[in-house]
Amino acid sequence: MNERKILKEIFLFTMVCIASISCCKKDEIEPVIPVTDIKFNENAVSLNVGSQTKLISDVIPNNATNKKITWKSDDENIATVDTNGLVTGISAGTAVITVTAEDGGKTAACTVTVTATSIPVTGIAISPASINVEINKTEKITVYVLPANATNKKVSWKSDDENIATVDTNGLVTGISAGTAVITVTAKDGGKTATCTVTVTAIPNSLITWHISNSNNIEGLPAGTAQKMKDALDQIKKAKTANKFAGNKKAVIVVNGTVNPTTEGNLYNNSLVNITEAGVYPNIVLRGSSSGGTLDASNKARVLNIVNNNVIIADNITLTGGNTVVNNENYGGGVYMEKSSLEMIGGTISNCIALNGAGIYISNDKQSIHSSFSMKGGVIKNCKTKGSASKSGAGIFVDSYCSFSLSGNGLISNNGTDGNTDTGGGISVNGWAKFTMSGGEISGNKATERGGGVDIAGYGSFTISDGKITDNTAPNGGGSGVYISPYGAIFSQTGGSISGNHGNPDLKI
Repeated sequence: MNERKILKEIFLFTMVCIASISCCKKDEIEPVIPVTDIKFNENAVSLNVGSQTKLISDVIPNNATNKKITWKSDDENIATVDTNGLVTGISAGTAVITVTAEDGGKTAACTVTVTATSIPVTGIAISPASINVEINKTEKITVYVLPANATNKKVSWKSDDENIATVDTNGLVTGISAGTAVITVTAKDGGKTATCTVTVTAIPNSLITWHISNSNNIEGLPAGTAQKMKDALDQIKKAKTANKFAGNKKAVIVVNGTVNPTTEGNLYNNSLVNITEAGVYPNIVLRGSSSGGTLDASNKARVLNIVNNNVIIADNITLTGGNTVVNNENYGGGVYMEKSSLEMIGGTISNCIALNGAGIYISNDKQSIHSSFSMKGGVIKNCKTKGSASKSGAGIFVDSYCSFSLSGNGLISNNGTDGNTDTGGGISVNGWAKFTMSGGEISGNKATERGGGVDIAGYGSFTISDGKITDNTAPNGGGSGVYISPYGAIFSQTGGSISGNHGNPDLKI
């Protein structure tokens, strides 16, 4: 009996112990694992208005105790996000979606770009509508998909006769053989089309051709050919007398090769090319052929002399080797202009020499018919002043009351680098002359006294709203970029940059 009682008590004691141990285990506290980071599967996404995309975030470590997160958009007018990371595009623009861990506040961000609904193509245009190209030469056709903000602006090109002319995927036409072909461009979206008629001609033997044109480009077949510029100009003069340029048409002179003192023969006015008779010419465009053209005075004369006329220097032509010092003249080794307007939209003027305005001299004619030069493109480079007197404007000299404007991608570079230009390595602006800069670049020019890039004399004016003047050189105190005379010169800057020149300060006023 006592033995059974003892066993029962042992059993009860054992059960109590087991229960106690079990309770103790339940009361133990499990360790807390904190969030150390949070990441997105991608940092940027794009979607259209009305579309949705799911963002996925990863809480690190994966076994963190509290993996709760919150979502937020910094601009719900652009994109919203729900509690599951589902992003909806609301309107075009950019928003940042941020996810934040509840434990520790770690965050991750994803940039969402929302674009408008696809904009269909409504039309297609081509320019020019017709072109002339020589055999084995090329011309570029430009296509305009409308509207300008159409979503899919892809096009395809096709020639109806590849034995005459071919066209590549960029609209570059190559002449194969003489004849006419039609180039068609087709919009991938909607199938809208436009056409260009291509006339392929045999390569002419003439050094110079000229065309009657409504633009600055070659239009139609040549109206005349010549081996000398003076003969081409005589032909143009006769055509104007015959009213061939009615409606303000232009004479586009195309140089195919090199015109020099040898090909031109006897020169007058110490110039390779003279456009100097008032009222007998239309507006004249000088350009090179697709393979380029050169007017090379060979250091024997000025390249181009313009008086009482309007001239445009266009693409693919180089004016070089002009030198007026050899003929005891001071001005305009490349171009001298008086009572005229000159526009430069392409081409190059280089390696010319004069006392002043080695590249271009814009002359005050003293008769209130003041010259103007507008440079919208092209390059004036590597010109130098030379002589015993004060030397100014290795690139350009703007005489009193005349004007010069620089815009677009016009470049005036590396003039006066031989150290012989006293003032205005790039440009020298005389008293009461005006220089306006709304684009382009003046760089790498040098003057030994002042105005490495630009020198504005007393009562001259310079206004800059855009463009860059940099890497020019002048002595310290001389305005390495720009020098503005303290004697009545006017300077205004609303934009553009004058910096990075050599010599302090960049701008001396």
